[in-house]
Amino acid sequence: MKVIDLLNKIANGEEIPKKIRIDHWCYKFEWDETAGNYFDEKQNIDLMSCLSMDKEELNYEIHELEEDKKIEHINKLYDITKFYKDYLEPAKLLKDICDKQYELIDEVNKLKGNK
Repeated sequence: MKVIDLLNKIANGEEIPKKIRIDHWCYKFEWDETAGNYFDEKQNIDLMSCLSMDKEELNYEIHELEEDKKIEHINKLYDITKFYKDYLEPAKLLKDICDKQYELIDEVNKLKGNK
C-alpha cells in the first residue's frame, strides 16, 4: 500500500493499519483514534505534518508494523512437574528447543527487515 492509498482509506473511513512505517522515513507511526491521525510519540510528530504532498512522497510504500511479541522462556511454558514428565522424552525437548530457535530467528530477521 502507498501513502496515497492510506490517505484514501482514512478519508473513506475504511479499516487501516494500527502501526506503520513509511519508506524513506525513520518515523514509526501509531494510529490515534481521538486525533484521527498517525503519531510518532518518540519524534513528537504526526503523519499529516510530515506530508508535503509531493508526488514522489505520496507513492512511498507503507509497511504495517506488527505488535511486539514477547518470546517466553522454554521453562516458563510448563509447570515443573509437567516439564520433567514431558522431557523424559529427549525428542520432545529437542523439538521445543528448535521451535524456540526458529521463533528467535524469525524475530531477528523481522528486526533486520529480512522478512
